[in-house]
Amino acid sequence: MTTHIALFRSLNVGGKNVIKMTALTALFAECGAVNARAYIQSGNILFESARAEAVLGGVSKALRDDHKIDVPVTLRSVKALREVLAKNPFSAADGKLVLVMVLEGSVSPESTARIDLQRSPPDAIHIQANAREVYLHCPNGIAKTKYTNVYLDRALGSPSTGRNLNTVGALLTLAST
Repeated sequence: MTTHIALFRSLNVGGKNVIKMTALTALFAECGAVNARAYIQSGNILFESARAEAVLGGVSKALRDDHKIDVPVTLRSVKALREVLAKNPFSAADGKLVLVMVLEGSVSPESTARIDLQRSPPDAIHIQANAREVYLHCPNGIAKTKYTNVYLDRALGSPSTGRNLNTVGALLTLAST
């Protein structure tokens, strides 16, 4: 069985889309996940499954039907998340100031052309065609960037969710325990 990480967007943020992590991990177990566990309250769930997409589909349906929560969620294997760290173009920067935007789909060459590289100075964005992640270095803090989910979703044509590199590292540490 492979260990996967489900990354929910806008879960338990600002009093919206609220669900306790114990209830969310229980939903994963009900949908066939093994060893489901949460990292912090914002919707990071690690679980094991040979059928991760089916598990995630069941969880998303239960969230919509039973909890009235409909938020984007992106799935990555631990191996894929390790590759995300290895490809980080901002490795010299503080991990709390580097955001990885994880996309549901791949970035097309056409969509990379729609990104305004000067949208949010002094932030730097690294984006490659055919990738499933976008990297942001936000030296003044992630909360101040104009490279928002809404902007990136629209420009890239794929739902996204972001995690700073410290969180990605913590998820990988938890996955190895």
